[in-house]
Amino acid sequence: MLADNAVQHVTCEHIEDVIVARNWGHATDGLFWDFQQVKARDATTPWTFRDILSRGPLKSLWRTYGAVKDQGLTYGLTVALEGSFDSTDALMTALAYGEGADNGRCTERVGAHLNADFKEVSTFLGMIRIQELPRSGDIEVGNVAFLRELGPSLGDAEISGLYAELINRVRSAMQGRLDPQWTERSGMQDQPVDLLGRRIRPSAIADIRQRLQPPEYLLLTGSSRPGGVEAAQIHERRSAAPYETHGRPKDYHRDKYPFHRQEDGMADVFHATHKLTGTPVVLKQLRGRHPHLAKRARMAREIEVGSLLSEHPHAMPVWDAGPENTWFVMPPAQAVATECLDDLNDPAALRELIESLCSVLIAAHGIQALGSRHGWIHRDIKPSNVLRLDGRWVLADWGIARRPPGQTTHAQRTRPGVSMGSEGFAAPELSTDAHSAGPPTDIYSLGQMIGWAVTRKNPQQNVPLIPESGPWRAVVRVATRTDPAKRPATVQAFLDLITQEIDEPPVPPVLQAEALRDALNAGVASAAEELIALAAAHLDDAALYCDVLLRIETEALIPALSVDSLRALEIVRAMPELLGTHRQTERGEVDAVIMWLFTVARHAADTGQLPLLEESCNGAFYWDALWDQWRPQGKIGPWLRTLTGDAAGAVAGALRDHPDCARHFSSLAKDLRVDHRIRSAVTPPSLGLSSP
Repeated sequence: MLADNAVQHVTCEHIEDVIVARNWGHATDGLFWDFQQVKARDATTPWTFRDILSRGPLKSLWRTYGAVKDQGLTYGLTVALEGSFDSTDALMTALAYGEGADNGRCTERVGAHLNADFKEVSTFLGMIRIQELPRSGDIEVGNVAFLRELGPSLGDAEISGLYAELINRVRSAMQGRLDPQWTERSGMQDQPVDLLGRRIRPSAIADIRQRLQPPEYLLLTGSSRPGGVEAAQIHERRSAAPYETHGRPKDYHRDKYPFHRQEDGMADVFHATHKLTGTPVVLKQLRGRHPHLAKRARMAREIEVGSLLSEHPHAMPVWDAGPENTWFVMPPAQAVATECLDDLNDPAALRELIESLCSVLIAAHGIQALGSRHGWIHRDIKPSNVLRLDGRWVLADWGIARRPPGQTTHAQRTRPGVSMGSEGFAAPELSTDAHSAGPPTDIYSLGQMIGWAVTRKNPQQNVPLIPESGPWRAVVRVATRTDPAKRPATVQAFLDLITQEIDEPPVPPVLQAEALRDALNAGVASAAEELIALAAAHLDDAALYCDVLLRIETEALIPALSVDSLRALEIVRAMPELLGTHRQTERGEVDAVIMWLFTVARHAADTGQLPLLEESCNGAFYWDALWDQWRPQGKIGPWLRTLTGDAAGAVAGALRDHPDCARHFSSLAKDLRVDHRIRSAVTPPSLGLSSP
């Protein structure tokens, strides 16, 4: 997929989200952006249109489309599938070849799936492509074979070990567990400025900005040669300053007086200028000519984490630093959160701030050593450490961050009884056992940040600042519980809590169906069509089918069901498949499903819709074979006597496919008034069929 000289860079996030940027002379910025959703699964059967809807790649690409459609980029949207797609599936084929927008059925199904405007969905589908990817097992076989060619003298165990090490290094790099000995060569490429300046949604802008940013690292050759093999390694990604850096303080002209002094008096912060280029910067420097070792260790930690997270859009980057860990340089921020309190009255603005902090904390907590429970914990989140930089929020000052477990450099610094953090925003455990801090520690501080912004009060130590009312109240109450075990365990769980409490949840399909059922009963003409379209868009929703659709008079749905034969087939196929999937199967419900399918079959026979007739009979006969339902049999038997022509042949074929059902109608075998094909299908194997 990427063996292409035109590829400029690839960004991979959460494994499934991939962006490939290629040279494209016709584009304004010279690049074609391919946003991809990569989907893998264990099943070896071909992908169908129903699979695409149920696995969710279109919803992810729809969000991406909404975020970038007005950004002036030249781009495409790709669903990349491990394995092949079903070429006999008409809707899948239309998607695969970029013809989804021209297929009315496809547009209708996707529009219902996305709950979006038809015209907008048509434009969206015009950009969608399906790409088949080799299966992971095939890739592994090919990679192992290649390793054998490279090392023909190596045994099976050595090849397996080498391959396992290769996979481990790739996973480590993708999770941010980076070898400190790796060397760096980085280059900076400008991001789309319009994207950075546009407010999309608080939750989306950080995601898209990060995903569109070109990777700032190159694949390099390390200096070590384990086992005589030169290893290709990826260095930690570090945001480059807009000028060449050398780690020398003499390269900067610093103001005489600091504009900020840390509350604990450890360091001063100065406005400064890079002498050669005139670039304005901020220089943070430890106080005193010979700073204490503990202070230098703290600044070294701040530089280390700042470098690890420098490419993250919500981390304050470190541009330059001295080898003695007494100073470093960062870009100048435009404001501090304490200066933006009025702006945070807007719930959307507050959510943007919190989600920005969550974004960088997820990255920091994920930089963990092998076997560690978590990565870096900030331990000092407060308004004065949250800055506004080029239109986005960034988190600064990682000086008292807790290293990943097993990497502590000075255990006595955080021994029980030593307090850490800033009063009011620090979690209770930081005043008793700061070394035990984990993700819930930072989540407590986020909760206090929300309380500070909503109530406009400064929190007191170990006293949750819970708003008196409003949607944030429940979020703060849970996040600031005294016992860290009772807070959300991860930042993602905290974000889920925010979504649960703040967002208006989408109306579940079953509730939409109930509303349409009531409208149908009230005589609304369009209700039946809307209900059938809803069922077709949610072919895996057992509650919609069994609790709503099944309890509506089938005859009332027949006209809408008949509008689109392919849609009708999908719904009729789904009904018997969903029975018993969301609760224990009961005889009365089996009766209802068989009768529902029988009504459809009877209509299909009358109108000559043979595929629909066969599908509905297959579903009805399958359940009758299992449960031997007398009431439906009392309706189906007389109907079988009436069938002739193609309809009789289609139903006879379905009976042959379900012999345990056919024997329930064996009484028809000798009735000469019944079509001979039906009689043949219901004749027990031990009996012969009499000639008519």
